[in-house]
Order: sequence, then structure tokens, then C-alpha cells
Amino acid sequence: MNDQKWNKPVRGETSLGIEFGSTRIKAVRIDYNFETIASSSYEWENQLIDGYWTYHLNEMINGLQETYHQLQQEVENTYDVTLQKIVFWRMADCSKRR
Repeated sequence: MNDQKWNKPVRGETSLGIEFGSTRIKAVRIDYNFETIASSSYEWENQLIDGYWTYHLNEMINGLQETYHQLQQEVENTYDVTLQKIVFWRMADCSKRR
């Protein structure tokens, strides 16, 4: 791996994307060339409550924390650095509305 790609997480030259999908929460950290630096996911299930398919807020928070923790561990294991800052944060809801 070249030094330039290796140093991107250290310098904060990456972006974090998070998707709350219907079956899992996914996180990916990419560089400015859209190359994946690290990725992780957390499986969850929706529940039918009062006639609506939904997720519990606690499960959403727990899933987000676990997904980010896994992503952080991957960066530390791969690059031997601790994540310190995120340049760009975007939360995407890619669920289809009917």
C-alpha cells in the first residue's frame, strides 16, 4: 500500500457515509477518489407496531454505534491509526416510500 493512501485517515482526507437500510445499517469510509478505506455493517429487523413497520430508536442508536465502532476498528487494524476527525458526514435514507 502506498504512503499516500496510508496517510489519508490520519490527515482526515476521507468521508463517511452511513445508510439505514431495511435489513442493515451500513457505513463506508472513502477517500476523495471514492476508494474504500473501510466499511462495516449491522443487521437489524423492523417490527410491525400499531400497523406500521418501524424500528426502535434504541436499536437505531445501538446499531449506529456498533457500525461506527466496527469501522473504527477496521481503520485501526489496517492503517494502525486512530480515527480523529471526519471531513464530511452524510446520512442517507435510501428506503423506498410507497
